[in-house]
Amino acid sequence: MNRTVIRDLAAALQALGEHGERLTPTEATPEQLREIGEDMARVRRLFAEADADAPTTRCRRHPHGPVEPGTEGGCLLCRIRPAARHPRPAEAAPLHEVREFIAQHGEAAATRRYGGPATARALNTPARPHRNRGAHTA
Repeated sequence: MNRTVIRDLAAALQALGEHGERLTPTEATPEQLREIGEDMARVRRLFAEADADAPTTRCRRHPHGPVEPGTEGGCLLCRIRPAARHPRPAEAAPLHEVREFIAQHGEAAATRRYGGPATARALNTPARPHRNRGAHTA
């Protein structure tokens, strides 16, 4: 049972019940019947969702997708996709550290340790000379 839609189902059933209180044989209109039909279709859809297996994630896009390890129902797909599209250089190792590791152990070892993107950045970004922040030259 998927309990995440029970509140929506209850609200839809309540709205459907209100039609029964307002509907009379002498005053029924085609518009009222269409509205009742739409509400009945919504109740059926929500009932089918409630009767289905519970989702494995809290994700609306991937309710039965894989769960991210270390979370309580976090969607692994949603976490991976943005990370794959937008690498986060701020979380990467400092370039000078990766360069030093490459110099000592080689590019393949650096790729295994720091990952391909960090190794590629270290190899393709020119090294900047370190400056002393407090020193002024005259």
